[in-house]
Amino acid sequence: MVHDLRRTFAVHALASGIPLARVQRWLGHRTPAMTLRYAQHAPEPHADDDAARVEASMVGAADHEAQAVRDLLRVVEA
Repeated sequence: MVHDLRRTFAVHALASGIPLARVQRWLGHRTPAMTLRYAQHAPEPHADDDAARVEASMVGAADHEAQAVRDLLRVVEA
């Protein structure tokens, strides 16, 4: 349980940009490689931006689809 909290702390510390050497010192690791094992669990910094771009694209696609349905209904009603 305590180890899980240390791991969570390390992942969030590294993801927030705290230097690896500092996190290494806080956790008492002898080598940076040991601390880097936690870094692999941190989300990549651009993940939020990528997700927002996908969301915007999906919303845009829905808007285009809705417009196409409205255009089709106008043609059918004419």
